[in-house]
Amino acid sequence: MSIATMMALNIERQRQPIATAAAASGGGPTIEKTPDVSGPGVTAPQKTLDSAMEKITAFIPSEVIGSYVAVLGIISPETDVGKWVIFFICLLLIPVFMLLGYWTKKKQAKAGQSTPTSKRDTAILMLFAAVAFVAWAMALPGTPFLSLNARATAIGGASVIIITLIIYKIADLLDLVPKP
Repeated sequence: MSIATMMALNIERQRQPIATAAAASGGGPTIEKTPDVSGPGVTAPQKTLDSAMEKITAFIPSEVIGSYVAVLGIISPETDVGKWVIFFICLLLIPVFMLLGYWTKKKQAKAGQSTPTSKRDTAILMLFAAVAFVAWAMALPGTPFLSLNARATAIGGASVIIITLIIYKIADLLDLVPKP
């Protein structure tokens, strides 16, 4: 199951009580089904966005992505404040996991098991990860950025594509493209 599908299910679960109340009061259900984006009916822009989302997540520590999606799914914050708190906690986790990765590589390099990563490269990758995380989170359904702009997911999707192109080019020039 993709992260986008998990987020869509989370949004649908949050809307469930609203739909139940609307149905009980005589109104019809208000839940809109999220289309399945994994089959042959996927449009070219959706495939481009999916590809860009995969590339951009390569820069973000997987622990941060997993934590963000899991905590949003488990807690299901109903307020924007709750969503922002989760977002900022995960944003702050990026340097934590990047530094842990740096120290692990440094230790492995001393033992002759890997090549060391420089502090400069780690700092650049940390910046890329933070920018990528913001764009990635903005493109997801139920993003806290919807409290700032109703079209945040569309803006986030476009940002993911543009930022992915820029970050990948810079990372390629610096020989910092992460391995999937």
